[in-house]
Amino acid sequence: MKNNFLSNNKQEIPANTGLEAINLLESPRAGCVLIRWIIGIGLGLLVMLFLPWQQNIQATGAVTALSPENPPQTIQSAMPGQIARWYVQEGEFVKTGDIRNQQYFMLAPQDGFVVRVLFIGIGETINQGEGVVTILPENEDKAVELYVRPMDVPLLTVGSKIRLEFDGWPALQFTGWPSVAVGTFGGVIRVIDYVETESQSGRYRILVTPDAESDGNWPDQLRLGSGVQGFALLEEVPIWYELWRLYNGLPPSLQESPEATSSDYP
Repeated sequence: MKNNFLSNNKQEIPANTGLEAINLLESPRAGCVLIRWIIGIGLGLLVMLFLPWQQNIQATGAVTALSPENPPQTIQSAMPGQIARWYVQEGEFVKTGDIRNQQYFMLAPQDGFVVRVLFIGIGETINQGEGVVTILPENEDKAVELYVRPMDVPLLTVGSKIRLEFDGWPALQFTGWPSVAVGTFGGVIRVIDYVETESQSGRYRILVTPDAESDGNWPDQLRLGSGVQGFALLEEVPIWYELWRLYNGLPPSLQESPEATSSDYP
């Protein structure tokens, strides 16, 4: 009986005891399989804790124009009067010197597209200094304005790399592994404001321009005001360290302090 127990991993029950049915049962294997799965998953998670993770700062913003003369401009009336006739329509391209009526000339300050007519009726009265039409300049130099938390500003400097995800462009973003991200575009920080933006709950604005050393230009179909999500790339650390940092509410780590330069000023 002892040898049988060792070979079959079960013990025979003597006859005439009323428990002979136990001899028909096999040793359970589900428990052994479950334990092996738990051990395998645990070892896999332990190995993952030591994989590299790219620390980053996340921020949201919108597409804007870099130069002050290139955002949409509203042409104002220099004197009071009435609209006698429109020579342009919304969406029409105009050159410098176009837009005029029969009483006096209202000139376009630069080449661009008429994006909005603020007075649409003939004979409407216009007061002095009141906006009449909005023009989007033709040669717009696109940039992205992002708003970051005050605690993240010391970690950024002019020239830092940014990955951008534009609204309307399909993207698959892995924040910890930017090299495998799909559908994102490269950018570089051009300006860091030294005054917080009150309309953004005390956040600081940074301006990002296309990164010439990255993966090409931004899409030509981008429109001013389109939403953007940005990821500023920092140091590479193990995943266990990143989880520990987030749990304790600590800022990302840096090997050296970023140095501010005169170009940080707008």
